[in-house]
Amino acid sequence: MTKKTSIKKTPVQKEEKLSFLSFLKTRQAKTIFATFLMLFSVFLCIAFISFFFNWQEDQSTLNYLSDKTIRSKNLLGKIGANISHFFIYEGFGLAAFIISIQVFKTGFYILIQKNYLKLFFHGTGA
Repeated sequence: MTKKTSIKKTPVQKEEKLSFLSFLKTRQAKTIFATFLMLFSVFLCIAFISFFFNWQEDQSTLNYLSDKTIRSKNLLGKIGANISHFFIYEGFGLAAFIISIQVFKTGFYILIQKNYLKLFFHGTGA
């Protein structure tokens, strides 16, 4: 009779998985993520503001995202024109600025190590 052997994860495999998860919990990873959120929210605000000045000219360039010969008048190019068209024209309107502000606040709260879940449940985050 042969004994059945079960394949168990070696301690090295468990350490690799734990080290990646523990890296995501480090201060460095949180700072990088928070900075990304804050910069993305600034990107959104610039695209939204530029949308209000150039939406008529950018309307015809929305279908040509990959065509390099067609230029968009949005400050952030065709990507900014498409994102702002999606959020403002097809989506939330002026309330899209609230999304950008909430993303910025979340990044800021992560950066200063404050409980950012209160931000969404209490509305103001104060």
